[in-house]
Amino acid sequence: MAAPELTTRAHLTSIEPHLQRRIATLALALVAATCIGLAALLGQQRREAFLVNQGAELGKHLQLSSQLLRQALDTLGTDALLLSRLPPIQGILRATRNGGFDARDGNSITTWKQRLTEIFSAFVEAHPGYYQVRYIGVADQGRELVRVNLDKGTAQSVAAERLQRTGDRDYYRATLRLRPGEVYLSEIDLNREHGVVELPHRPTVRAATPIYAPAGEPFGLVVINLDAAHLLARPTQGLPPGVRTYLTNDAGDFLVHPDPQRVFGFDLGRRYRLQQELPGLDAVPSHPGDDAPAPLQAIEASTGRLRGVAGRIPYDGREPGRFLLLAYLIPAEDLARALAPLLHELLAGTAGAGILTAVLILMGLHRLFSPLRHLTRAAHAIASGNYRAALPGFRVGEIGALTQAFDVMLVQVRQREQDLRRLQEELEERVRARTADLRLAASVVHNTMEGVMVTDADGVIIAVNPAFTAITGYSVAEALGQRPNMLRSHHHRPEFYQEMWRAVTNEGRWEGEIWNRRKDGDAYLEWLTISRIPSEEGTPLRYVGIFNDITELRRKDEHIRHLAYHDALTGLPNRMLLMDRLEHAIAVARREGHGVGLIFMDLDRFKAINDSLGHSVGDQLLQAVAGRLTAVLRGADTVARMGGDEFVLLTDPLTGSEACSLLVERILEGIGRPLEIAGHTLQVNASLGIALFPDDGGTATELMKHADAAMYAAKAAGRGTFRFFRPSMTE
Repeated sequence: MAAPELTTRAHLTSIEPHLQRRIATLALALVAATCIGLAALLGQQRREAFLVNQGAELGKHLQLSSQLLRQALDTLGTDALLLSRLPPIQGILRATRNGGFDARDGNSITTWKQRLTEIFSAFVEAHPGYYQVRYIGVADQGRELVRVNLDKGTAQSVAAERLQRTGDRDYYRATLRLRPGEVYLSEIDLNREHGVVELPHRPTVRAATPIYAPAGEPFGLVVINLDAAHLLARPTQGLPPGVRTYLTNDAGDFLVHPDPQRVFGFDLGRRYRLQQELPGLDAVPSHPGDDAPAPLQAIEASTGRLRGVAGRIPYDGREPGRFLLLAYLIPAEDLARALAPLLHELLAGTAGAGILTAVLILMGLHRLFSPLRHLTRAAHAIASGNYRAALPGFRVGEIGALTQAFDVMLVQVRQREQDLRRLQEELEERVRARTADLRLAASVVHNTMEGVMVTDADGVIIAVNPAFTAITGYSVAEALGQRPNMLRSHHHRPEFYQEMWRAVTNEGRWEGEIWNRRKDGDAYLEWLTISRIPSEEGTPLRYVGIFNDITELRRKDEHIRHLAYHDALTGLPNRMLLMDRLEHAIAVARREGHGVGLIFMDLDRFKAINDSLGHSVGDQLLQAVAGRLTAVLRGADTVARMGGDEFVLLTDPLTGSEACSLLVERILEGIGRPLEIAGHTLQVNASLGIALFPDDGGTATELMKHADAAMYAAKAAGRGTFRFFRPSMTE
């Protein structure tokens, strides 16, 4: 073979491999650069999305915690106003200003204090978060008049000699500057007893409202102490791992801090403040808002860089300058560690995509250069003298056509990739938002104190929360697959349930009281709300029941109501309940045309027995007399104790004065029988005065006044007798 032929063959052989190698090298370099740039761009987007997601989740925790704190403070103020309007509050005021005796209701200050102590005790036992309730007077440097403490769930009255002066306390002075009906909320601090911080430490917030005399001068204040430990613990619950909670007052003093040694330093002589540790938190919104999710903000701290969210919580609506500052912060290094797996996953995905792209490009180049290789082989054959060698029919035009087809395909693939990326981003954003909402909802349902039960459209239980188990006694495994009628108590008729489900079906909701039964067989009263969750077609998809056990609360309310309308010693109706029944009896008698009798009774020489034998014997004597009076009267009649040794009897209906005389004679006979009390044989008499409706008065006030006058006339006649009212008795 001649030298020119060898040179030509070698040249033709080297053209295609060298060109393909250079194009492949350039393509691989472009793929590598694209992968690096894409990884950097997606990494930045992933980091920003991560920070926005974290910020949205913490923002919802911030808003929920703020609402819970504000709700607890509002409830505390409302309860303070409720207690300030109790009858014993004004009774003690009147008795104090009248030498220790309430002339209006006939009670001594001791009786009023005892009654207020009982009401305070029932109140704190019904509200275990309140560990102390006090009635404080302005006299004697703000000395406490009545104080009840809650110790291990039991109310304890503080003896008179242990009552403290509070005139030097900030909340005392601030409350006396308020108008009637206003409430002062103290700063959250550590409780002090006798001027010394209580051990163990008890974070406390106080609600106080002033009590004014009718003339407008201050008489005292009602104060409730709330154990703020549970209140301060709420913002720290249910948070993602690694989140630090900070809560300060408006002065910057820490109330909640990751380091327990830094809280309440202002009460312990070692003050730690937000301004020194977290100076970057000075500029925060006035209150937690409902803005769109935002990324975690960078915060400079004395210990390093943090990221998080913060907001001010209004503390007292009367004073806009008082607030709490709540912040959720995460160290930057913790965020970096949490983000690292996501970035590694992104890098791995990008690298895999780059390798796959490189392989596809090499394969494409191999196919692209196939016509050249065919032409080269044909050229080799021709160079070898084979003139019949077939040449590619496409020649150069085939490469051009393939290039154009590839360009068209590349444009289409690029457009579709952009569309898919945009759709993917929209779907990811929806999934993140939905996931955050579901996570928050699941956390609320799991941690709420209310029982939650979810059924399918056929009424089969498919989910319950821990509070359901705590209230009913049924575990999750026992409840799932059952129907709600497993709790039925048989306290209600079928019509009750028919009406309940009619409301759910027609209105989509029902709420009210219902008796159910626990697993152990005990019946309990609950407040139940049933909601119907429809599907997209409008048919029922789920039913959700939310309920509270209100059995004990109902018992507490009935006990408090009884104390407010009955005498504490004898259990008889007091003046307030008597006047209500008397006015009602007069209205009925006026309408139906019959009479009403009112009898005032006073025990003769009771004071001598009380002074000689002691108050204990006197109290037992009053209880025995109350029992004999109750036995003499009819079921429709009323016997009430006005205070001391005075009783009032209401007979309704009354047929005439003769029937009333017979009744009074039975009363005198019953009371006059000897009594055996504490080893003593006692015999007492009584003086009674009688006023009749309508002859002796047309109103309750007139009958009370005339019966009292008749009673004093009976005493003047020699005691142990009775007198009917005559107009001359009041002249």
